[in-house]
Amino acid sequence: MDSDPVVERALEYFASGFNCAEAVLLSLAEATQVNCACIPRMATGFGGGIGRTGDVCGAISGAVMALGLAFGRDTATDADAKEDTYSKVALLVNAFSNEYGSVSCRDLIGCDLSTKKGQEEAKAKRIHSEICPKFVAFVTAEAWRMLQR
Repeated sequence: MDSDPVVERALEYFASGFNCAEAVLLSLAEATQVNCACIPRMATGFGGGIGRTGDVCGAISGAVMALGLAFGRDTATDADAKEDTYSKVALLVNAFSNEYGSVSCRDLIGCDLSTKKGQEEAKAKRIHSEICPKFVAFVTAEAWRMLQR
């Protein structure tokens, strides 16, 4: 386990039953003192690679939401905030892809969560406890570094 308290908190949330997106967003929002009744609800649909479709890893999605909360724009004309946020998100996604070879949940876990068979396979392989925590930890640590700058 990572020694960073923000990463540890994300892993605690994840182990308690929150999905990867919820856990990452909760820990980063908590660390940056963002209190919003919409957290973790806004992240729920991003688990399993966006609604179990196996697309973008939910941990990444949770971090993207946290970066948006911190650096995103409030008006359509704030091009600087938009570009700054896009730049940070690209750095995060590229770092993850460089580390793990993909940002696709399906590729990362080797199971198709959109099927009952894939869900059973994921459970048998203990994906939630054995594989996904490293993704949650990596993304949380990377996003936390960005949020502290």
